[in-house]
Amino acid sequence: MNNTICLLPFHHLDISISGKVLPCCQFNPNEVPDDMNINMPNIFRHNFLENIRSEMLQGNAVKGCDRCYRSEKHSSNSYRIEMLQRYKKDFGKDFIPPPKPKLAFINLALSNLCNNKCRMCNSKLSTSWYADAKILGYDVPKGAVFQKDWFENFDIKDLEAINLHGGEPLMEQDRIVDILQKCRLEKLTLVITTNSTLRPNDDLVKLLKQCKQVQWNLSIDAVGMLNNFLRKGSDWDTVKKNVQWYYRNFDFIKTNTVISIYNVNCFDKLYLYLKDNYPKIDQRHIMIEGVDWMQIYNLPEEAKEKVRQRVLEIKEKTKLSICDYILNILSTSGNFKNFEKMDAQINNIRHEHWKDFNTELYNWIYTKEEIC
Repeated sequence: MNNTICLLPFHHLDISISGKVLPCCQFNPNEVPDDMNINMPNIFRHNFLENIRSEMLQGNAVKGCDRCYRSEKHSSNSYRIEMLQRYKKDFGKDFIPPPKPKLAFINLALSNLCNNKCRMCNSKLSTSWYADAKILGYDVPKGAVFQKDWFENFDIKDLEAINLHGGEPLMEQDRIVDILQKCRLEKLTLVITTNSTLRPNDDLVKLLKQCKQVQWNLSIDAVGMLNNFLRKGSDWDTVKKNVQWYYRNFDFIKTNTVISIYNVNCFDKLYLYLKDNYPKIDQRHIMIEGVDWMQIYNLPEEAKEKVRQRVLEIKEKTKLSICDYILNILSTSGNFKNFEKMDAQINNIRHEHWKDFNTELYNWIYTKEEIC
């Protein structure tokens, strides 16, 4: 079996806010050449992509696909595997790379407009992060960063799937309506990733109901006040009502839960809440990427041991494959001072502290006594 083949390079492009193009959203952007952008003619036939396809066909590991490879090494899942499974479910057969790759779906970031400033995020992906980023001494864009409407000069009517994200895409519903009006909705699968704080308006819902399929990816990291802390600007009561609304009005709902130091001991609470109340929701758990200071390997050793025991309990209770991945990462060394430094800076800016929302973990780290 070819363990490197992935359908995405043969049918897909990921288009960022800046216009940079990646083979997929999981691909390491540092491995992509500068001329991989939407201004490049016939970008889908770029030599970089052709080389990736060739390597996969030969069964070779692709530099840049490390995120999926790591996930597969430590668990039974990855974005690559999810895409292959979805293909088999939709078409009733295993994916076979076509002789002539065809662009069938795109992953499109509309802008960095966002009403949240999540702990793991930054000013490149959220306008709400601008004020904090300035205080921290980071570069901040001048105004919101919009993906230009490249599709004005590109025929998108034959696209089979579009994955929209941001920022928060539901802050730009008029643009989504404009995109959908250019597509053959009866053939289109639309995926929208949202922070769950907003709902589509009536005009957008009317178009969504005409699509072949609509999937909502709801980004939620915890229950209650810990959710509001991790996704600053979010309100748990509003999120709960919106989850109920999406579940009632659409057939395909997924949740994406990012696991970091802040919620590694209690991510099962959200899992069980959703499982009990919305059993048809497909829950996906992913380890935080690209934000080193929030990585769980930075935990002190004594706290790691308590977290290991808790994750083993969660594994026994939920059978979630992410548990094995977490246990493996906990064996990696880190530096807790990196977490403490950055955490303190943001806490001071926002006048809050996570110990108020995850007291158990805080006491595991800073006291000898475990809170029962």
